[in-house]
Amino acid sequence: MSPSSIPKELASDSAVVKAVAELERIGLDPNERVIYEGEVKKRMIDAIQLKTAKEEGIEQGIEQGVTRGRQELLVQLMTHRFGPVPDAIAEKLRTLSVDRLDDLGRNLLVARSYDDIARWLNSHQA
Repeated sequence: MSPSSIPKELASDSAVVKAVAELERIGLDPNERVIYEGEVKKRMIDAIQLKTAKEEGIEQGIEQGVTRGRQELLVQLMTHRFGPVPDAIAEKLRTLSVDRLDDLGRNLLVARSYDDIARWLNSHQA
């Protein structure tokens, strides 16, 4: 495609005109142009996939951070209220979702001992 053969709808876009002129200037034949455009498209797809993967990784990291923060807060509250957290309870805490950790936190307000916490955990297995 030469600058003079650009469709009327695209001819008003200076970026399109410039791009076509640049392709002509560097002398790509139609086959080379197809290869070049395919490589550019692949790079764009790779960039989008990388961005998506990064965003998903960040989101997952945030979720893990929220979960760990809730776990640590509950351990601190239980330790303050009942003394050191038994290993069995600490182990079960690591398996709970954020929603279950929140539920446990509310239950902690009425629990009187680690026995109450253990009963709650046993009845609310994931």
